[in-house]
Amino acid sequence: GLRMRPPRLLPVVVLPLLYLALVDPYVAASNAAGLLHPQESETREVKDLCGLWRFRADYAGTGMPERWWASPLPEPTLRMPVPSSYNDLSQDRRLRDHVGAVWYELDGIFLPLRWGTQRVVLYVGSANHQATAWLNGQLLGAHTGGHLPFHLEMPREHARFGQANRLTIMVNNTLTPTSIPSGQVQTNAAGRRVQRLQMDFFNYAGLHRRVLLYTTPTVFLADVSVSSQLPSQPPSQPAAQPSSQPSSQPPPQPSDAHLDVFVSCIGAANVLLTLLDAAGVAVARGRMPATPRRGGRLVLHDPRLWWPVYMSDTPAYLYTLQLEVLLQDGSVVDVYRLRHGVRTVGISATGGLLLNGMPTYLHGFGKHEDAELRGRGLDLPTLIKDWELLGWAHANSIRTSHYPYADEAMALCDERGIMVIDEAPAVGLQSANMVRETLARHMDAISEMITRDRNHASVIAWSIANEPDSEASAAAAYFKHVAAHTRGLDPSRPLTFASFKSPAKDVVAEHVDFIMVNRYYAWYTNTGQTDIIPLALEKDMLAWRRRFPTKPVMLSEYGADAVAGMHSDPPFAFSEEFQAEYLSQHFGTFDALRQLGWYTGEHVWNLADFMTNQGVTRALGNKKGVFTRARQPKMAAFTIRDRYGRLANATARFPVGLADLQQRLQPVAATAASRPEWRSAHRRLPQHRQQRKPQGNAEAAAQERGSLRSAAMDSFAPDLILTSREWLEVRMGAPSYPPPH
Repeated sequence: GLRMRPPRLLPVVVLPLLYLALVDPYVAASNAAGLLHPQESETREVKDLCGLWRFRADYAGTGMPERWWASPLPEPTLRMPVPSSYNDLSQDRRLRDHVGAVWYELDGIFLPLRWGTQRVVLYVGSANHQATAWLNGQLLGAHTGGHLPFHLEMPREHARFGQANRLTIMVNNTLTPTSIPSGQVQTNAAGRRVQRLQMDFFNYAGLHRRVLLYTTPTVFLADVSVSSQLPSQPPSQPAAQPSSQPSSQPPPQPSDAHLDVFVSCIGAANVLLTLLDAAGVAVARGRMPATPRRGGRLVLHDPRLWWPVYMSDTPAYLYTLQLEVLLQDGSVVDVYRLRHGVRTVGISATGGLLLNGMPTYLHGFGKHEDAELRGRGLDLPTLIKDWELLGWAHANSIRTSHYPYADEAMALCDERGIMVIDEAPAVGLQSANMVRETLARHMDAISEMITRDRNHASVIAWSIANEPDSEASAAAAYFKHVAAHTRGLDPSRPLTFASFKSPAKDVVAEHVDFIMVNRYYAWYTNTGQTDIIPLALEKDMLAWRRRFPTKPVMLSEYGADAVAGMHSDPPFAFSEEFQAEYLSQHFGTFDALRQLGWYTGEHVWNLADFMTNQGVTRALGNKKGVFTRARQPKMAAFTIRDRYGRLANATARFPVGLADLQQRLQPVAATAASRPEWRSAHRRLPQHRQQRKPQGNAEAAAQERGSLRSAAMDSFAPDLILTSREWLEVRMGAPSYPPPH
């Protein structure tokens, strides 16, 4: 049933809905037509506009003064596929390196007569980095920021129902010091505009994702937010009965999950909620008012939990929440369906990242939306291939480096149990960028990212930036505001960012919940000296932990370039053998750090080779992928597959049902409660280091580090080590996946 929540219990998860309407008029205006991903239902239709559009690059910057939107694009024009980047699809070098506006046009768009009584909305999945749209020469609206969708409602007076319509979209790829991501435009000696980037990937541009028209009734569901709550008290204790619960409803059970639902509707009275299991059977139902200021709580008895791959024999279980918008007389006017995974995410100071209360260890990749010819454009075959490679490599997680990925990619992560660190498109911010205008755009991008992705079970954390100058004095105040803004929008997930600075000087890490570190020991410095990696990694990670003793830490990037087909034995930089050896030098230290509890993951950089700007250190792009740009494996792919396969085999499996999970964990919880030393065992390594003082010279200090590491590791008795997931696996008798082959 559905319990109405009293105002004092209103959770902060409703803030994104109120925020869009009350706090940030820019975001509200840019997405005024709606925020939900387009879908067909009993009351909605979708028209796909993907295909070959007319296209013209505005090299002279005359498109706006000459009003190119007011009539068909002037010749000469090209045919350009949508979705796709335009940069690599012409033999004209000017188009690849163009900085400025390009124009897309699609005519012959017939709007059915029946749509005349409906809302008609233009949906653009991504346009890098600014876009303006016109219908039949009339302005629809504009949007700033790439990598995220925007919705523009078509005024009826501009649309021609039963006739052909012309849609024009101007896209501008210019990055400025106050844009997100940031950059600057210079003019070279030949008078050509050149884009200087603060990121190590090519500035692909165009209409990168699907362009759609969709309809809704005039009374419609505009937005919905769903979050899961699992019982926090031990299974042996009954759940407290909320004072607002009607006496006619059965009392809550220890194995009940709560789905907190908030909706925003236009013109509706109520919303009927029906939760369907994977077989399509209704398992919960309720009714709630159609206002974002009052939420409802849907009670689900003994839910099946969403687990990441390898943490359950039945991972990635998804329910379907059916929302039916009702008028005052009870008639249904709009229907929308949302897939939902029941799970919680948390952070433990000594236990790292928690999924459904259980510790989890991330092993996966950073990657890019990047492929030959189509650039950053959505390509479904490449998307499926990438997720097949993640499965082949036994990865359980990705970071959406360095921008939010396509809706289709996020849906695949939900379905396959791939955990996602969802990253805002704020790359390489320098002190000069950290000003008020940049901050406003940064917050806009995070608002849109959270609004789009907050209902994805696979999203376990928000990354607010990649490799900013986090030692700059301006960074402390700047990121304090960014972090507070992000937490206000979604307090249910931890925050992080990727640092490449020193832990002693970093001023941003204090504002996030766990720390990601990008490191390239023996690559950009001391190139080829792979024997220094274990000691450098250990020293570095422990330094972060000492500086931030309550925050989990992970290595979010590490890797070395390898040119496919280049071999050297003994290994030499840029050979496939070197890349494989380079990665494997990290593994022993990873395993030692994992035993401390707070070390929570490892991500290789990168899944596949990708394109960058031209430079003497980049031979047709970045070659750190363990797969080529054509998705063929290098030697390192097999090294990582073996590594991640072993991690998958060592991962505890948990039952999909909440009641079964509680029953199996009861003896574990009781035993752990009687052994408080298990909870403090993680801290012993830093304590050992604090008790021993340096011996006064570099050689003695290095010798001490090695001896302390051995002493600290030896001090862990077997029963203390078994506080990790290996202990849970032994206790619970979880099966093991077959070894990789």
